[in-house]
Amino acid sequence: MQTRERRLLAEEVREIRLQPPPAGPPLAPVHLFLRTGDELLGTITAGDADGVTIATASLGTLTVPLDLVRALAWPEDSEQLARFRREVLPEAPGRDEVVLRTWLRRSGALESVGPDGVSGEWDALGSARFGREEALGVRLAPLGPLQSAPPSQSVQLELADGCRVGGELVQLAEGRLRIALPYAGERALPLAEVAALFLQSERFVYVSDLEPVEVEERAQLISFVFAHQRDRTVAGGPLRLGGRSYRKGIGVHAYTRLVYELGGRYVQLRAVIGLDDEARAMQTVEGTVRFQVRADGRPLLGAEGVLLDTEAPPRPIELELRGVQRLELIADFGPSGDTLARGLWADAFLVRAKP
Repeated sequence: MQTRERRLLAEEVREIRLQPPPAGPPLAPVHLFLRTGDELLGTITAGDADGVTIATASLGTLTVPLDLVRALAWPEDSEQLARFRREVLPEAPGRDEVVLRTWLRRSGALESVGPDGVSGEWDALGSARFGREEALGVRLAPLGPLQSAPPSQSVQLELADGCRVGGELVQLAEGRLRIALPYAGERALPLAEVAALFLQSERFVYVSDLEPVEVEERAQLISFVFAHQRDRTVAGGPLRLGGRSYRKGIGVHAYTRLVYELGGRYVQLRAVIGLDDEARAMQTVEGTVRFQVRADGRPLLGAEGVLLDTEAPPRPIELELRGVQRLELIADFGPSGDTLARGLWADAFLVRAKP
């Protein structure tokens, strides 16, 4: 991979940022969430019982098989989209659901998605169609396990229009990029349409892609215990910290302790820590989280950890892990106790030792 100053080996590159991070989540006529983790933004032009066709600004028109669709939404504003992400998207219902603009839901069996609404068989209604003026979106029940991505899936793209897709990087040259999407074949687009590239490499492993061997989550005063979330906040929203969006990370609420077995395979942990922007926006009270990292029981952020509140800027960390067997990520209570104790381990990844 050639830069202006020197050539870089692809396995040494994790991210290439071509444009500044977006100021906020983009809004489009429709947001199509795929089971692969892709998110397509644009306009639905056609649909039937087999798939849905969406026209995007960056990738052109794509037809996606319906069994790959996780959910879709027609948001009227950013607050509606945020609530859909928070309350609807994290769920995995046993049956399809249509979500009305009143936030009432109807369970049933989705039959088709079209430019102007959805059709299906719904409880207590029978066969019925909901137009976009009535339906905010739908959440589809998974139709069985999703096959894992093939080894050739080497890159994920964050596009200027808000789309996020993953596939095989076919070519990057002369100001253009070609990517092969597993559900839509090869697509070519100018680099001006690309905000960032995230290259998959054996040298870098995101913590959110690992399974913790131990999880400890508890409340202090409130009765509800928040479960940690991979690649989203504990409320199910997109990862945003200090005004910047992150593709990967772990959303937590104090108290959360996550333990990972590393087997001495990694040399560094890198992340950005802080309280998520949704907590920061609630300015009536101040939330706090005490972040701690332990390597084989040894504290790496000082004996007391790092105490951050909703007013504190995000804190990048870069910690030595050479030879470490057991890693603990802890979000502990601060002075605010349970109040807005919503932390992020944003962009948290491990660096393998060079062979």
